[in-house]
Amino acid sequence: MNFKRIALLLAAVLVLGAMMSFVACDGGEGEQTTEAATEAPEQTTAGTQTPATEQTTEAETESGKVTYTVTVVDANGAPVKDVAVQFCDDNGCRMPVATNAQGVVTLTEAESNFHVTLASVPAGYAADATEYYFDGALELTITLQAE
Repeated sequence: MNFKRIALLLAAVLVLGAMMSFVACDGGEGEQTTEAATEAPEQTTAGTQTPATEQTTEAETESGKVTYTVTVVDANGAPVKDVAVQFCDDNGCRMPVATNAQGVVTLTEAESNFHVTLASVPAGYAADATEYYFDGALELTITLQAE
């Protein structure tokens, strides 16, 4: 009897894991990262930020994938950590991923008509839109306002 319960519990865990992968809507083909290896925008001597350098590698180009980069900053241009960013296209939305310490989150996937929504923002901040569009670019900067 105890063995049957363990087997049933294990099967339920495996099914839930498979369902969570399916909910992500990208079939394992896309990759969202907030790793420290993600390049932060470069600082100029005047203290303003310039866009990160092109991040498409040869492997990504050969595989037909590109890297979409979202940078979230406050009104002063400082990066905002822990903003839950969700990438969406005609096939659905991916699971939200939090911005790293540099305010950056990326998605590497086949080129598509992506837009992003902010699933949540840290306390003290407010977004001025519900959806943000890349408009053909691979990089997008979102500025949050202080509440």
